[in-house]
Formats: sequence, C-alpha cells, structure tokens
Amino acid sequence: MPRTTVANAPAHQKSLSPRKAPVQERSKTTIQRILDAAASLLDEAGIDALTTNGIATRAGVNIASLYNYFPNKYAVVAALAQRLAEREFSLFQALEARFLNDWRDAVDQGIDALVDSMREQTGIAAIRRAVQATPYLRQFDQQANAIIAEEYAALLRRAGLRIPKRRLQAAARSLTETFTVVVDLALTDDGDYSAELIEELKLMHKSYLANYLE
Repeated sequence: MPRTTVANAPAHQKSLSPRKAPVQERSKTTIQRILDAAASLLDEAGIDALTTNGIATRAGVNIASLYNYFPNKYAVVAALAQRLAEREFSLFQALEARFLNDWRDAVDQGIDALVDSMREQTGIAAIRRAVQATPYLRQFDQQANAIIAEEYAALLRRAGLRIPKRRLQAAARSLTETFTVVVDLALTDDGDYSAELIEELKLMHKSYLANYLE
C-alpha cells in the first residue's frame, strides 16, 4: 500500500511523519519493538497516558533511538495506524480473484479475514480510539481509506460495474467508510454485539452491491 503522506499539511501534522525509514534489519527490528511497545501501552492506558519515555522503556531502547525515528508519540501512533492499513490493503488485494468469481462469498470471507487480522493485533481497539480522537491522526486514516476506495472502485469496474466514474468512486468510498465505522464499533463496543455488528456489515455490503452487480 502506498504510504500515506501529509506533504501539503500544516507543520503540526507533518510532525507525524517518521524522521527516517529503517534500512538495516537491526533498525527494522527496533522500529517493530517500538511499535509493539506503544500498542501494548495504548491497550493498557490509552493515548493520554502514552509517553515517548514509556514507549522507549517498554521497548527496551534508549529514548534517543526512539527520537531517531519518531518526533513524538503521535508519530508512533500514526505508524501503528499505517501498519494496520498496510495489512488491510494486502488482505484486500488477495481477495480480487475470489471477488471476480463469487463476489458474495468474497464479501463474507473478506470481512471475516480483515476483522480477524485486526483482532490479532495488540491494542487494536485502543489504536482505533486514538486515531479517531486525534484530529492529526484522523487525516492518516482518511488517506488510507481513500487509497483502498480507489482500489475497490477499480475492482468493481473489473467485476463489470458500468456506471459513471464519479458515482463508482462514491459507491466504493461509501463501502470503505461503512466498513471502517462498523468495524471500529465492533472492536470498541463494551457490549456483546460485535458478532452481530459484523454480520450486519456483511448484509449491508452484499445488499448494496446486489443493486449494481445483479
């Protein structure tokens, strides 16, 4: 998945970008330790209690190493959101052949795979809450959704959907945003409705697509 950027954003939003990308395996391992530590701490105490010193201590790295890659704690959370988006994008791409063969089955299997992947990640609910609660981070989320929506629109076109381009893009964006909102609710809901929410999400997607593909 193309990395989301904030090239035209105000300075405070640009500060969410990593200072540099790791090249050596050792550096990549350090980054993963930092991200895993941040996810764990977010899960325990939330975004307000998260600090760069706490992340460095949990990751077992010195604070200078953390600042070598991330300018602040929000940049670390943005990297967590980016990592999640990249996993979602990979799973989405893997479903193309199935979608073109049996789109209903692909919707069911795809939503299950995406939700299962998210649930396997430490602190996912806390990461999603942090993203939604922080204006600077929401931009990253919106950019990631826009990228997936573009891919979804192209997939729908390959599946035979012939409607004007703007409407096709609107349909794909609606499906993508609906997925994000409902899955966020399922992951963060304190009640016991997560399974039902996911089933309703599948039904909504299939009913929506049936208007175009059947």
